[in-house]
Amino acid sequence: MEGQGIKYGDQDFPLKEKNFPAIIDTGSSTIGVPDKAFTFIKENWKKAVPDLDCVIDDNFCESKAQCDQVAKNITSISL
Repeated sequence: MEGQGIKYGDQDFPLKEKNFPAIIDTGSSTIGVPDKAFTFIKENWKKAVPDLDCVIDDNFCESKAQCDQVAKNITSISL
């Protein structure tokens, strides 16, 4: 899939490129985006989910909080 922009809620991620490769695996919950874009998303998640752990596996973030508690504190990602 060709990405042409990334948003977290209403906040735009500044892109240098006009487009970028994005991968959405419909058989899992995986979305692949450029590293700098993932860093932008992680920074926003950390503001909303204080115990977010993205260190053990740099490509995956997790929280010990219940899913419904996390879900009400984060917002949508748009590609």
